Amino acid sequence: MTSLRVVIVKPSKYDAMSRMASARGLHPMAGGIGRVRRDRAGDYSELPRRTFGIDQAPLPSSLPLSRTEEEINRRAKLVPA
Repeated sequence: MTSLRVVIVKPSKYDAMSRMASARGLHPMAGGIGRVRRDRAGDYSELPRRTFGIDQAPLPSSLPLSRTEEEINRRAKLVPA
């Protein structure tokens, strides 16, 4: 004869958070109990204007390759993607 063992499971904080998340229509494993505001590029557009007084900075010119690098590029076999 096999005996049954009764296990009492106490509700955890995760259970409560899962219920709260599902009640709000969020995924229970999304983490946390509140929504997170994600930053965007527009949040930082004022920073260079305030700091440097410019909106956009020019990109630097490319440096010339050394003779060794030129030789490596010349010998390389280009494979179409």
